Amino acid sequence: MRKSHFLLGGIWLLAYITIALLVINSSTAFAKVRKTTLGSNQSGKSSIALDPSQQPHVSYQSADYRLHHAWRVGQLWHDEVVDTISDSGWWNSIAVDSQGHVHISYHAERSNPYQQMLGYAVFDGTQWQITDVGDGGYSTSIALDANEHPQIVHYGDGGSTLKYSAFDGVTWDTQDTGLLGGLWFFPTALALDSSDIAHISFTSRSTQDSANYAMNDSGGWDLSVLDSQAGGNVTTALVLDSLNRPHVAVTFDQTIRYHRFDGSQWQSEDVFALPGITQYPDAVALALDTLDKPHLLFSTFFSVGGGGANVTVYAFFDGVDWRGILVDKKNAGFDVSMVVDNNRVVHGTYRLARGDRSTLKYVQITLPDITGGWTNSSITETGGVTTVNAVLTIRNQGSDSAKSSPVVFYLSDDATLDGIDELVPLKRKSGGVKPGASKDVSVSFQHPGSLAGKYLIAVIDPDKERDDLDRLNNNVVVLLGP
Repeated sequence: MRKSHFLLGGIWLLAYITIALLVINSSTAFAKVRKTTLGSNQSGKSSIALDPSQQPHVSYQSADYRLHHAWRVGQLWHDEVVDTISDSGWWNSIAVDSQGHVHISYHAERSNPYQQMLGYAVFDGTQWQITDVGDGGYSTSIALDANEHPQIVHYGDGGSTLKYSAFDGVTWDTQDTGLLGGLWFFPTALALDSSDIAHISFTSRSTQDSANYAMNDSGGWDLSVLDSQAGGNVTTALVLDSLNRPHVAVTFDQTIRYHRFDGSQWQSEDVFALPGITQYPDAVALALDTLDKPHLLFSTFFSVGGGGANVTVYAFFDGVDWRGILVDKKNAGFDVSMVVDNNRVVHGTYRLARGDRSTLKYVQITLPDITGGWTNSSITETGGVTTVNAVLTIRNQGSDSAKSSPVVFYLSDDATLDGIDELVPLKRKSGGVKPGASKDVSVSFQHPGSLAGKYLIAVIDPDKERDDLDRLNNNVVVLLGP
């Protein structure tokens, strides 16, 4: 298991606690974080999904125990009640199909007679259709199959084993998976791969709390226990990458552990720690971007000197390091949910607690992605001295403006930068670059001897002072001469 961690950016002060938090290899966070209040008095869990236009849709439970749907058109948010029956919307999960129709699974408590049900709501383009699928409906997670029919993993009434409810377009079929959960109030996660094979993660309890992954490729459910811990708050989140391989985030008392299946075995690493400070992560959401790089949104409780506070944290892997950004600093981060759109913009929800009130927050996070390419490169040898002329075009492929950063240059015998490569005594600045824009940097220097067959490598932001979505493309290589 790889050990890794990041420290958060910023300095914040509470009445009883002062913690200095620094991003690893960075003094400042450069992501742009925009927060919006959706529900002024939210009660329970929320869930987020994107429609075909990459606009966010959120399901949540209001303070009067109704299931709500909020969605954004442009920059304007709309809100509606989905299920008007009291005590609906617990443990909701949302998905949006290719027609933009919204599907929501949730727990509902019905009266006359009193029943605890798995509820399913779908907007058919005109109105909401509500179905009580079966008993229970605790800790639901919904996914749509290749025919855009809903599949739901959940606990039944009593909450001992997981159930799997599938709709074939006509009828619902609910099966007992035989997977012992035992923690029906902890979240489950469901994802369907390109062959409609179901992958799930969940928490179970026997002598220890365990983080579990299971899939039904063999007709039954194959179970893997990823982690276990005696007591504590072990929760999971799951997504599949472009190769249908599972990725699972797990919370523990002192860290968040990230697992990924590489095709033959599980790889794992601890990605969050604050040395000398006790922390208790208690909720985590996981998403992958279009490059299959992981993003996390989570809540954690810091405890120092008898005091403490819950905060919301966003973290991402830039290809080299995990980097973290403090999103909200006090009594925040409960019941997180997260997606990343096709432009690698992060969309998330979490709950902010203030006394006996609870507020639903939507957060949008944008980051730059700096890379480059060489043009018009040439070398001229005269009297044993080589003159190099070239243009480095720096591009921003991210969703937020990139601030200016240093650019340094190396000469190498191959296209890979390593410790034996020669540093060129030449420094440039990238300049600020807006999303989708580029900027040319002229490069000219002289070097004794021949450089034919050598490689010139430009390293953008060599000290990693700027947040960047993909740091693997910050080294830009050109072959000098034949």
